[in-house]
This record gives sequence, C-alpha cells and structure tokens, in this order.
Amino acid sequence: MIQILSLETYTLLLSVIASATAHVMLKIGAASLRQISFVDIFNPWLMVGVFLHGLALFLWIFTLRTVDISKAYPFLALGYVIVAIAGHFFLGERFTVANLAGTLIICFGLFLVVHK
Repeated sequence: MIQILSLETYTLLLSVIASATAHVMLKIGAASLRQISFVDIFNPWLMVGVFLHGLALFLWIFTLRTVDISKAYPFLALGYVIVAIAGHFFLGERFTVANLAGTLIICFGLFLVVHK
C-alpha cells in the first residue's frame, strides 16, 4: 500500500533540499571568485544560493507551524547526505567509505527518530 506524505513532510523535505542545493550553489560561486568585493555578491551562483536559502527558511517556518521541532530538526541531517553526494557528482569531491558510512548512519538515525 502506498502511503501519501503530508504537506508538512513535503515542505520539510523541500526545505532541506533547497538548503543543500543552496550550499552547493554558494560553493560554486565562491570558487569562481578571484577576490571579494561588493560587485562579487552579484555572481549568479551566489544569488541563486541566497535565494534558495530564503526559500528553505520560508518552507522551514511553514513546517514548524504544525510539526514538533524534535521531529523536524533531525531531517536537517539529510542536508549533509545531499551535499556530500552533490559534492561528489557536481564538484568532483571525493566520496570515501567513511562518507558512505556516515551517510548510512545519518539515514538510519533519521529512520529511528521518525519511525512510529
């Protein structure tokens, strides 16, 4: 039987995905900077990263209206999982056995927290 996720669960997951994507965008933007100046903040990668952080914050606040923070906050650990995988595939960063083990531990821990 397929269980439909609640709106709050979707917004929580979208918040984490938006935040993790924002971090990747900020990394790409920061890596392209030769120096830091006022003009540099208008780098498209940085602007998208800032926008996505704002979106993530909005979704997070929407979620917290009805979800206990003790249930919602552990989902933020998924950000590490997303960023580690995105860093590997999009930025060429190493994804080691230790990264894999940490990722699996995070996923298992999240399962324990949210499992009813």
